[in-house]
Amino acid sequence: MGLPLYPYLKRKLPRSLQPYLLAHRAYYWWMGGQVRAGPFRGLRYANSSVGSSYYNKLIGTYECELHGVVEGLRDLHPGKVIDVGAAEGYYAMGLARMFPRAEVVTFEGDELGRRLQAQMIRRNGLGDRVRREGFCRPEDLQREMEDAGTTLLILDCEGGEKELLDPERIPALRRAHALVELHFFADPAMAELLTARMENSHLVERIRSRERTLEDYPAGCRGARSAAGLRRYLMQEGRLEETEWLWLTPKPSSANAAA
Repeated sequence: MGLPLYPYLKRKLPRSLQPYLLAHRAYYWWMGGQVRAGPFRGLRYANSSVGSSYYNKLIGTYECELHGVVEGLRDLHPGKVIDVGAAEGYYAMGLARMFPRAEVVTFEGDELGRRLQAQMIRRNGLGDRVRREGFCRPEDLQREMEDAGTTLLILDCEGGEKELLDPERIPALRRAHALVELHFFADPAMAELLTARMENSHLVERIRSRERTLEDYPAGCRGARSAAGLRRYLMQEGRLEETEWLWLTPKPSSANAAA
């Protein structure tokens, strides 16, 4: 009996002609190579992603639990945005467009991620407004934050939040706005630990992930009339565990004391 068609093609064709890559490129072209909905609508996107799903970023449903928080940032006008664990730059580049006067710094240890960030910087005309760095240590974060004025910090660093979100080691955290993805594989009590560290200086909101529904698919986005199963597939984020985030807003007394 002959091999099924897909395994046969996968064995015979060079990598550049693999069916899944051709489908990926076709989808990227069909979506116009940009985010179609959500707070970063219009962001010209890289042709791949690092460490996370891809199609839902173009659709605009990626981490839609946080859309309300991100939209609420429009009146913040930070002087600096710091994204630790920036991957290819979804948040960094989206926020760079949202805040055209802000300095944006990314920390990403993966070389591919930094290359894709460079691609997005070019495609979005961000010029020298985004500075790319490698791994982030506590002293690096303190240096970037200490004289930055109003700062917005994004942390998604695979458990590194336990080391980095520590106002005793990084005093400048006490006046920063911060959105932190929690990684419970690093510590099952991560939420309680970080909340205890930050609740004296910040209002702490805990946000939980949820399953996507067909109602999440943007009505005006390409593919909105496609089969229900396909829409669900394209919105999948492939998370291995339930995800939670902390949204940290400085209390007025803390911000004034640090100013």
